[in-house]
Amino acid sequence: MKQKMDSPCVAAHSRGMKTYFTPRLLEVIVTPQEPALWKWHVSEANVELAHGYATSQQVAQSSGDRALFAILSVALSK
Repeated sequence: MKQKMDSPCVAAHSRGMKTYFTPRLLEVIVTPQEPALWKWHVSEANVELAHGYATSQQVAQSSGDRALFAILSVALSK
């Protein structure tokens, strides 16, 4: 049997449903600054949350990843 969308059963069910949030998209970007200097930054929607510098691309990527996980761990603990 098909129920109308405005029936009391559907309305009661809708009130009990969880509301979902839009997930955050954080990204780590590594860019060369000089021949021996790389900048990493963690951003969300073009807003820089953290940044730093390293002497190699691999170290910069690793540092950026660590910063990303630190940001995520702080967000989860709240």
